[in-house]
Amino acid sequence: MADASKNTPSPPNDRADQESPLSTQPSVPPAVDLRAPTSVLNVFCPQCGYNLRGIDSARCPECAYSLDFRRLTEPQLPWLQRSEIGSVRAYWRTVRTAIVRKKTFWEELSRPVSYRDAQLFRWITVLLAYLPLVLLILALMLSGVNADISTALRRNPFLFISVTVALLVCLLLFMAGATGLPSYFFHPKRLPVEQQNRAVALSYYCCAPLAWLSLVYVLAVVVLVGVGFKFFNPNKVMHDGIIMGCVLLAVYLCCRIALEWPMALCSLHKCATQSPSKRYGLFFLLLPLLWAVLGCIVFIGVPLAVGVVALVVASLW
Repeated sequence: MADASKNTPSPPNDRADQESPLSTQPSVPPAVDLRAPTSVLNVFCPQCGYNLRGIDSARCPECAYSLDFRRLTEPQLPWLQRSEIGSVRAYWRTVRTAIVRKKTFWEELSRPVSYRDAQLFRWITVLLAYLPLVLLILALMLSGVNADISTALRRNPFLFISVTVALLVCLLLFMAGATGLPSYFFHPKRLPVEQQNRAVALSYYCCAPLAWLSLVYVLAVVVLVGVGFKFFNPNKVMHDGIIMGCVLLAVYLCCRIALEWPMALCSLHKCATQSPSKRYGLFFLLLPLLWAVLGCIVFIGVPLAVGVVALVVASLW
């Protein structure tokens, strides 16, 4: 009986027999249509702004614009390629794109834009325009080139240094506010939220002309060295020519910065919001006024508020 029980075949496994043959095959991931990567992304037609999500056609269904899906889904700003081409090269190429290649810059509205990378670019630009000015002021204070600065520093060093630090702090606050203030005009309610976010992020790249201030500071140093230390050739004509050339170039760069920055913002605003020409002109006139109000608040209102608080605290003691 024992041998018979050993030779008895085991009952069939009903569960295994009932399983589908497909369950034993390895799972295959679904194929991805490379022609239509917009199935998972919100990208917009560069010509008319139509949402191309889920579109697999080679042309925009709204305006028949020829579409390059690979280019539409991959950001073309050099700043986003800094891991490949280097941070310094990527930064200055982005500055050139935002100032010179405006059409390429506007096309970024149809692609995904990184808000974090835009903020990083903005703060690097602010620091690049701010830190050389701080070093220049410190060099003027320590070198004794200007007699008035040296006299004020010797008479009351604490007051002079306090005022200088306060002005530098206010200047940093003004530059940070001036580069961030225009972004509030780039999210009208009639636009999709994603397009609003892209326009806000791209508005931070419009401060790229401020990077030219570093060259202005270099020219200022050359002028100060030439005037204060007579470093150049003692030939008066050549010396005055070099100084005048540096001054004119610095003035030209300052004028270009004063024009290029608001023009870049206004052009992006017109392209992003599809606003009429009247609003475009109004925005161009409103920007300098807003910056002037911001300057009054930062350079007058903030020091007065700090002074009043300091007097109140001092009176309590």
